[in-house]
Amino acid sequence: MLINSFNMEPILYKTNKKKVALMFGIFAVATPLSAIAAYFVPRLLNHVIGVLPILIVVLVYVILVVSLLGLVAGLMRLISNKFDLRLDEKGIHNNAEVGTGRIISWSNIERVSIQTTGLNQSIAIFLKDPQTYIDSFSGLKKQGVGLLNVKYGTPCVINIQALRADTKELEETMKKFLNVYGHQ
Repeated sequence: MLINSFNMEPILYKTNKKKVALMFGIFAVATPLSAIAAYFVPRLLNHVIGVLPILIVVLVYVILVVSLLGLVAGLMRLISNKFDLRLDEKGIHNNAEVGTGRIISWSNIERVSIQTTGLNQSIAIFLKDPQTYIDSFSGLKKQGVGLLNVKYGTPCVINIQALRADTKELEETMKKFLNVYGHQ
């Protein structure tokens, strides 16, 4: 894609519905299985004394909750027609995860880079004023971005696994936008 450095067109990165449908399918299978396990495991272990049965039951319920959350998040992504990530002259419109919806101004971005954790790749956006970004959230989301700041050195990490985007190409495109609009 050739980008005019004086008048860059907005770029939308939409959800990769195939990847999301696959994950939704996995959660659609895991949820009822974990619900069945949540029903039967405590009954099977009720005669066993000790800490191990309690840990197993807690683990089953944690898996059930994670499966339900994954099912809901997957369904929301499948039926949503909103863009997930948009780059334009104002900045990065981050709607890549449920509950974000923030615009990160190019003037507040110091640099962008790829972060790899296991098999997942994300784009880390290093901010000039990370605390203002953290303070724009409240409650659990504020704590979550605060933890991202501790782990990655920035509160703004965009998981792009469910987007129709190549990680390296997205990073390079963001850098081009930052070079054009970041010093205005």
